[in-house]
Amino acid sequence: MIRKIWTIASKDIIASYTDRNLILIMLITPLAISSIIALAFSGIGGGGGIEDITVALVNLDAGDDEGQFNGGQIFVDALIRPADASQEEIDANPLFTLTDTTLLTDPDEARAGVEDGTYTAAVIIPEDFSESIDYSATDTTFEPVEIEVYGDSGRAIRASIVRSVIASIANQITTGQIAIAATVETQGAGLFTGSAQPDFSLAYADGLSAVGVEQQSPEGDSQPLALLVIFGSAQAAFFALFTANGGAANVLEERRNGTLQRLLISPTPRWAVLLAKLIAVLAIVVLQLVLLFLAFNLVNGLLEGEFRSIWGTDWLAIAALVLATALAVSGVGMIPAAVAKTSEQAQLMGGIIALLMGTVGGAFFQLPDGAITNLVGAISVVRWGSEGFTTLAEGSGSVLPHITVLVAIGAILFALSLVLFNRRQDI
Repeated sequence: MIRKIWTIASKDIIASYTDRNLILIMLITPLAISSIIALAFSGIGGGGGIEDITVALVNLDAGDDEGQFNGGQIFVDALIRPADASQEEIDANPLFTLTDTTLLTDPDEARAGVEDGTYTAAVIIPEDFSESIDYSATDTTFEPVEIEVYGDSGRAIRASIVRSVIASIANQITTGQIAIAATVETQGAGLFTGSAQPDFSLAYADGLSAVGVEQQSPEGDSQPLALLVIFGSAQAAFFALFTANGGAANVLEERRNGTLQRLLISPTPRWAVLLAKLIAVLAIVVLQLVLLFLAFNLVNGLLEGEFRSIWGTDWLAIAALVLATALAVSGVGMIPAAVAKTSEQAQLMGGIIALLMGTVGGAFFQLPDGAITNLVGAISVVRWGSEGFTTLAEGSGSVLPHITVLVAIGAILFALSLVLFNRRQDI
């Protein structure tokens, strides 16, 4: 019986790896998507990455009428690294490493620098910035004022980061002014009379608390968590669902060709035929995941200039998680093969299941936390596989829960598909 099962399985394995369309879906597509995403955040091609984003800052702010407040200078102090800054001062302000800011005086020059690619974005503080938002005894009103962020459309991601940083600093400045206004309105305008003038400097203490850059490091390494870990593992599990579905759909294709009927009238039980199909799909998906993860490490090494395992060095855990993910994916793929009437129906059904699991599993974007999304995501093999590989990369815990859930999903779905397959009278 074992020889029969292996004969059926090996035939499907050979057929799958001689199918050029299947190879495209299995390897090239997920690798291309993940590499493009990683390149968008890397420093290759002058993109600037998430460090040293080139910014031109033009501070036209004239300050308030009393000469006591200049909001534009807060932006200068936050973004321009002093020439004599110590390493401790640089480490204390994440914007000094996030951006490479140049102070200019001409807005047109700054915009031209963005257009010719010198800068990712130009930030222009208007002349009336401080006067518009300043709260004092003589001016107790706030007026809307715009800060111009002129970004390079070709580097939209990095320009949006600059825009978010500027918005955070502006919000922090506004918060300080609101604190002053609340104090004055509570204590009375008499605070501004006499020789003892109030000191509101604390309203701007920790002025960059709303701005932060967090980097995660795998296994305590100083290198930031590779983007290919996040995107690559999710895309690998997502496209593995299509591979499993395509392999399992061969059952119905063989039914159309009459091959399956000849197998079933031979002294080979139905469960052995379906088990052979599962083994074939499992072997194909395992090889797909291994090749993809090797390719992701190669791409990451080219991006970082250092070749290393982006999923850590716990090889036993990596192998177990790859096998568990492949088993879960194969179990999902067997369901359409057991219930669909044609291979076309099976592929359509499997595609819908893959898209749903990919959506709730984070293959495209992260869904907000909620009871419904967490419940639906709990059955997504994409989510469990991606979270497991991310956990390995971070070195932040055990992946045994992920392996257990994935094995359970694969075993339960295969048992269900076997029951449904045995009940069919048209095969």
